[in-house]
Amino acid sequence: MSSAFDEQGNQLQFGKKLGEGGEGAVFDAMHNGENVAAKIYLHALPSERQAKLRAMAQVGDSYLKEISAWPISVLLSKRPGPVSGFTMPKFSGYHPVHELYGVGSRRHQFPKADFAFLVGAARNVAAAFDAIHAHGHAIGDVNENNIIVSHQGTVKLLDCDSFHVNTLTASYPCTVGVPHYTPPELQGLGSFHGVTRTANHDNFGLAVLIFQLLFMARHPFSGVPKTGHDLPLERSIKEFRFAYGADRVARQNDMPPKALGLDYLPPNLGDLFWRAFTEFGVKQGRPKAKVWVAALDGLLHSLRACSVEPKHKYPGHLHTCIWCEKDKAGTPYFTHAAATGPNINFQNVGANIAALWSQIQSLGALPPLPAFSPPVLDLTGAPMPASVRKGILNPALAYGLICFAAFALAIVAPKLWWLWLVAGAFAINGVNPPSPVELNSRKAKVDATQRTYDGLLQEYERLRSDRRIADIMRDLSHIKAQIDDLPQVLAREMKQLHSTLLARQLHDFLDRHFIRAAKISGVGEQRKQTLASFGIETAADISPSAIASVPGFGAGLTANLMAWRKTLEQRFVPSSNITPNPQDVSSVNSKIAGLRTRLEQQLRDGGVHLHSVRNEIIARQNNARGALEAAHQVLSQAKADRDVALRKP
Repeated sequence: MSSAFDEQGNQLQFGKKLGEGGEGAVFDAMHNGENVAAKIYLHALPSERQAKLRAMAQVGDSYLKEISAWPISVLLSKRPGPVSGFTMPKFSGYHPVHELYGVGSRRHQFPKADFAFLVGAARNVAAAFDAIHAHGHAIGDVNENNIIVSHQGTVKLLDCDSFHVNTLTASYPCTVGVPHYTPPELQGLGSFHGVTRTANHDNFGLAVLIFQLLFMARHPFSGVPKTGHDLPLERSIKEFRFAYGADRVARQNDMPPKALGLDYLPPNLGDLFWRAFTEFGVKQGRPKAKVWVAALDGLLHSLRACSVEPKHKYPGHLHTCIWCEKDKAGTPYFTHAAATGPNINFQNVGANIAALWSQIQSLGALPPLPAFSPPVLDLTGAPMPASVRKGILNPALAYGLICFAAFALAIVAPKLWWLWLVAGAFAINGVNPPSPVELNSRKAKVDATQRTYDGLLQEYERLRSDRRIADIMRDLSHIKAQIDDLPQVLAREMKQLHSTLLARQLHDFLDRHFIRAAKISGVGEQRKQTLASFGIETAADISPSAIASVPGFGAGLTANLMAWRKTLEQRFVPSSNITPNPQDVSSVNSKIAGLRTRLEQQLRDGGVHLHSVRNEIIARQNNARGALEAAHQVLSQAKADRDVALRKP
């Protein structure tokens, strides 16, 4: 590297090359005792570019230099001479933002990141945009390579020399851009020369970046077209075909399979995305960066911690953990806590489970309800009321005497038989039997109380056959057996891990080769973005069935992708000392730890449910026994009362 000077004549001391692009190279350097980065251009700069760099160095304040690689001072290859480069703040320990929002790359670069980390990073990206806009500038060339994130979630902006810079005396344009982050109104332009880039243009790209962070690398306009033909991403953007809005059917661009829907976020976030990605944003302005900062702060503070997996944080308006649902569906987005922690110690957790199981067993030992044996009651029936009889107390005896007297008189004086017959009739008519109303009333009461008793007895018998306690204990015993078997499950998983080490080595090898960094015939940046939106990021994700679900990828492109994967497979050299790597072991531990946590929670929840059902059954048994005994006594009394009415005097 040849020497370089600042405008005061101070010479820079260059270290190693940090990176190189089409315009120039970036070096580690010392300038006036400060460690900085220095960008040296490969070719001479036009005068307007030189003026822009000088202006940026003059207007740059401490905050701009804190959040971005803003020019500190211009560099000259000789004095006097043209501007050949500039110094800027040096950042270390940062990665491009796409390595955070990409699920595959996140496993390697940000294994400890959870959803809260993604929300915080998105918030910090918006804050960085807000700072640029507050200074009167626009980024213009928004893209995923110009934003870097640290493991603490802090964000820096790169390639500031391409920004659209406004000073009090001049405006310096941004003449470059990436289509995937370019708003619809600027899509399809042959050149950005003469175009004034604004904060509202930036706010489209900002919304795309936030969407990719919250929706796991998916692009908001990359979906399943319903137009009957291929829908390139740039055209989808130009035609406002937002694939996740409530009106996506009308826009003829549906969400990709297995994608998260807008409703997994609070409604205000969904509304901001809709305003950013539809005609509304052109006509009335897209959400500003500071609006996103406030909204993402609100989301961050509303997150809930999952009771099953400590690494899962999910939006507070949801009733269940969406990340656990994705895990069960086979599309995990985050590394489990156990994958980055110690191995499982089953002895430590066994004591707690043993105590819990002892409590459950005592709750499940509910004695059966005995058959109901009616007690023997010595009851006296209520006497008949005096008002129900008139005259003769024993009408049957009276009838007999009258008939005998009439018969005797007929023998003594047979010629007057008709007189004795008429007299007997008058005598019988004068004898009134007891009223049937009282008897019928007592019979009706017996019938009613019998029905009540029978109903209560039926309910009592139903409670005797209640199987709920037995059913719950059967289910809990099955869960307990699964918990007891976890050490054996872990051993089997480890054995399986050893038996598939070669395949795992190949998968890990392919998983380190990202499609975005590869040169594949027919697969340009747009198609790479489409693949990422369908969850295909690395060579390990490539298969004919996976590609078949991606719009616009026919047999030819599928063959090209498979050929690239095949080339990589041929380069794979298995390790001579094949042993599970720590990540494989952690993955198995994570799986078993997650299963153990879920089973233990099911056992605890089941114990609570068992206690509740047991209390309910005991209360109902006690009530049923008391009600049945009372009904039996009422029925017995009613029968005794009826028997008095039936008894001959």
